[in-house]
Amino acid sequence: MWRVASYVFCALFTGLAIWLLYRATSGATTLTASVGFCVLAAALVFLSWYIVRDAQYRQLIITEEEITSASPFRTVHIPLSTINGFRIVENYIILELSGNGRKRIKLSVYYERQHQLKEWLYNHFQDLDDVEVAHEFMQILSDESLGFNQGSRIDRFVAARNAAKWINGVAWGIALWVIFFPKPYLPAILACISIPVIAIGLCYFYAGLMKGGDRTITAYPTVAVAIAVPSMAIMLRALFDFNILFFENLWIPLLVLSIIIFVAYNIPTGGFSPRSATDYIFLFVVAIIAFAYSFGTLLCANCAVDNAQSQAFEAKVISKHISKGRTTSYYLTVEPWQGIEEPEQIKVGRKEYDRIREADRITVYQHPGWLKIPWITYALNSKEE
Repeated sequence: MWRVASYVFCALFTGLAIWLLYRATSGATTLTASVGFCVLAAALVFLSWYIVRDAQYRQLIITEEEITSASPFRTVHIPLSTINGFRIVENYIILELSGNGRKRIKLSVYYERQHQLKEWLYNHFQDLDDVEVAHEFMQILSDESLGFNQGSRIDRFVAARNAAKWINGVAWGIALWVIFFPKPYLPAILACISIPVIAIGLCYFYAGLMKGGDRTITAYPTVAVAIAVPSMAIMLRALFDFNILFFENLWIPLLVLSIIIFVAYNIPTGGFSPRSATDYIFLFVVAIIAFAYSFGTLLCANCAVDNAQSQAFEAKVISKHISKGRTTSYYLTVEPWQGIEEPEQIKVGRKEYDRIREADRITVYQHPGWLKIPWITYALNSKEE
């Protein structure tokens, strides 16, 4: 099946290369564009050639003494005696070796008899992921800090796993609620802010049983989803909903709260004991998530519960523009008002964007912010409505 797919992609890429060459030589484009088209066409031709060669020559030969992996550019011989075990990661089989200075060899699973290959590996070598999971479970059973006997440790482990499943599922539901239909607004925001805090609390309550979530196959439950998903949701909600005027008063609380979340999550989950490059990368990811949670939480708290008196100013719309990417955003640029030195961009809804014209005047309401981070809302003047 994969050979058929390879030939189909080869035909598509070749056809695209021919079209690019036609465009480059038609005289309808600039010299720079023509050169770019030619370079891209050459790259597609090379890619097509490689796909065909790979489909023709890629093979895996297994004998009683070794595995031979052949591809268009190299052939690797792997003695069976050097294989300690294997892992299956997405579309690859990773063989972990001993001796000769080699640690790992990655093999593609795109062979005609991939199911037979996996069956052969399971019959002759150990799945190292299964070995590690079994070892972790034995550590749990022998950890006296988790209970006075194995029965109580198993009960606590099952309770931790069920709690993790529950909080992760609830986190997805609340995140979808906040992103797509945040009504009633304040309860939705509060729920989204609360879930990561509850998840971190579970890590302390089940200390020794919850891990960070850097591995997909492990005996230990994790609440990483319950922290990451609501954090991204609350950050997106803050970016969608509020026009912040000045960010100066945000940075110190943002840094402090980010550090608190980062440290609070990593202490009970063992995140501060990295053993590999992957662990360090995961620490970096946790730092980003802590930043996202803190950013969204502080801005939503600053604006959603700000009941202080606002100041109203009239401002003229100077220009309009649309920003397109994964989402489409609509902006008005308005002239400065009292206390503001430069024109400001205001994010608006699509209906308001279509209704307001350049040179129209709108009312800008400047709010002090619950955390003293100024933000603005707007209203159409009656004659523009």
